[in-house]
Order: sequence, then structure tokens, then C-alpha cells
Amino acid sequence: MKRGSSNKSPMGAALSGLSRKNMSVGEMREWLERKGYEAHEIDECVARLIQWRYLDDRTYAKDLARVMVGTRLYGKRRASYELKKRLFEDNLIDSTLEEIYEAVDERALAQKAADAYLRGRTDDSLGAKQRLARWLLRRGFDFQTAGDVAFGQGDDSLLSEK
Repeated sequence: MKRGSSNKSPMGAALSGLSRKNMSVGEMREWLERKGYEAHEIDECVARLIQWRYLDDRTYAKDLARVMVGTRLYGKRRASYELKKRLFEDNLIDSTLEEIYEAVDERALAQKAADAYLRGRTDDSLGAKQRLARWLLRRGFDFQTAGDVAFGQGDDSLLSEK
């Protein structure tokens, strides 16, 4: 059992980590591995945390996705990327995003994000519209939606102009 400067049990380390931030099962496994715990210790610890409901990927993923839609104003692609970074399983990501985004009009969400981005800005030049479109693409909206919102319906051919 290789451990850093601490003699904590894997459970002690896991509870200490969870006291600071919520984690997915994948994040917890990776975190305990970095701490130097062995695989069988990690498996036992994670199983107990799931049993105690301290780790609940389904609920955590849904909560994160709701924030990404309601507060962060992310498109589905960006939300998927963010959940993958948190080491959720692919099938859980797909089912969660399908459930959360089925009631969301992504074009309206992109418009809301654009309105927040443009708040206080007065530049209506082609360059400003292109910057908005690129920003929307980085927020996870598809090319068509970003173009429609930035340039007005059906005028996304301006995205590629310099």
C-alpha cells in the first residue's frame, strides 16, 4: 500500500475529498488512485460510498446538466464535453443529456446566451457577429444554430468571411 504523506484509510481520504467537492464515481476512483491506494481498496471504498449514496452519478449528472442549461447556457455538445471531463460513463451522459435537453429549444437557449453575451455591447459589425457566432460554437451550439442566432435566420454564410 503506497501512500503519500498521509496515513488515512481510503474511506477517510474519500470522505475528506467529498467534504470539499462533489465527485463522480470516475473522479473518485481517479482521485484515490492518485493518492496511491490499491485497486481493491478503491473498489471497496467506492462500493460503500455508492451504497451510502455519497456517490450517485445519475443525480449528480442531472444536476450538472440542469446548471449547464439554466445558468451556464451551454449547448448539448458543450454539456457532453463537460460531463466527460468529470469521468461519467458515456451511456449515462447520453441518457442524461437526452432527458434534460428534450424539453429545451436549443435555438432559444442560444439566443438567451447571445443576449447575455451582447449585454451592453453596441458593435453591430460583421466582425462582431462573427465573434458572437464563434463564441456560440464554443458554448456547444451547432454551426446552423450559431449562424442563425448571430446573423439572423438563414444568413450563416457570413461565418466564413474574414
